[in-house]
Amino acid sequence: MPPKNTPAEALSADTAEKAPLKAIKLLAPHEHNGREYPADAVLDLELHGLDLDSAAWLIGLGKAEEHTPAAAE
Repeated sequence: MPPKNTPAEALSADTAEKAPLKAIKLLAPHEHNGREYPADAVLDLELHGLDLDSAAWLIGLGKAEEHTPAAAE
């Protein structure tokens, strides 16, 4: 696995204008803390113990994307 060298600031330039990143959606299978997660899994950063740099690293690798839950109707 490549080193985590993508800082949180590497997220999209408009991230500062949006709500803080709280979740990511995996675009490929991924293992975190000894558990396998399938592609399309949504990981809540706080719930799954992911820090912003780890989320940015996965996004930078093309393994995840920012996820914003749909508003409840």
